[in-house]
Amino acid sequence: MGSIGIICSINFEDLLLDRKQRNIGGIGSVIKNVINYLEFDPILLFGVTSNKSQLRKEIKISPQITFVPIIYLPEKSIIPDRVHVFFKSRNIKKILKKYKVGIVYSHCVEMAFWVSKDVFLVEHMHGANNAVSYSRFSYLRLGILIKFWGWLQKKVLQKAGAVITIDEDCYKLASRYKSKEQLHLIRNFIDTNIFYQEVGESSFLKDFRGKKILLFVGRIEEVKGLELFVDTLKELQIREKDWIGVLVGKGTYEETIKNYIGEMDMTNSVFLSGPVYDSNELRKIYNNVTTLLLTSFQEGIPMTILESLACGTPVLSTDVGGIKNLCGDGLPCYVQEGRDPKIFAEKIINIVSKPNSPVSDFPYSTKSLARSINKILKNDKE
Repeated sequence: MGSIGIICSINFEDLLLDRKQRNIGGIGSVIKNVINYLEFDPILLFGVTSNKSQLRKEIKISPQITFVPIIYLPEKSIIPDRVHVFFKSRNIKKILKKYKVGIVYSHCVEMAFWVSKDVFLVEHMHGANNAVSYSRFSYLRLGILIKFWGWLQKKVLQKAGAVITIDEDCYKLASRYKSKEQLHLIRNFIDTNIFYQEVGESSFLKDFRGKKILLFVGRIEEVKGLELFVDTLKELQIREKDWIGVLVGKGTYEETIKNYIGEMDMTNSVFLSGPVYDSNELRKIYNNVTTLLLTSFQEGIPMTILESLACGTPVLSTDVGGIKNLCGDGLPCYVQEGRDPKIFAEKIINIVSKPNSPVSDFPYSTKSLARSINKILKNDKE
């Protein structure tokens, strides 16, 4: 087994040890789900820290895995993380050379841009949408900056030796710059040793016994369109009074959505729980709710959908990203066009009226896809 470097703008120590993360998202979940299946030794993780004293220190996560924070991100800054990461990654060539890294598994375009062409770069795309175009920082949505980020992504895709795409939109975008042999369509995946069907209470939901629970899990940001979640719940309560809503997560849109909940007179019906970092507790939550509802304007393939489906809990989502491609394989995953809360409410009532089938041979498990990912990283064309 040779060495490999994984680059991403996250604190890997917090991620792998289930500590609090400043950013909750699917990218971290993908890495966490696959890392123990990678056939490399050592695995070097190059990421960020908010503790200056940790910079360039080697933090041992396990005998096989070492985290080296190479970028300092202050806890509070008016400068977006994405901008910090881009400019502070300029010395990544020297760092990779120091650790004799010849294979880089990238989950971050801003860092991958600076990787030397001498390194075998595998870029794992997590969405085809231009990330800057839906940034929570409105001043980043200027046309010139959106074009710059598109150019940045183009350069990384051109340089990559292989590209992993999570849906058809990503594949179509990457195919402008790569041959079919260099492109790999692998939908997101979860560790079914962590997320699975089980019987048992969630202490997190103990106050809601006997209720039908509409769940959201993820970042509380404008792009998630959570006003539709509130409106749909209100419509559900008109039809069946025993519904409540639970939002699990945190983000910059919390105060705005709290105000909207108040305006809609739903304060006693929608509960913002904050983030849940314990995967075992999150599994219990999925197993004890009625339906997961995602109301986003833009997505790739959200990990929360796969986690919910692995636990046997049905999912309804707006028709965005690659979600519609999960609606098959006997899984209770559904998409709905438009943003009419009455239609969403009727759809949910129809979904929960169907019998809940046991989950077997979950098609998006890490274990079943790890062999393909290892072959790509090793550049094994056989």
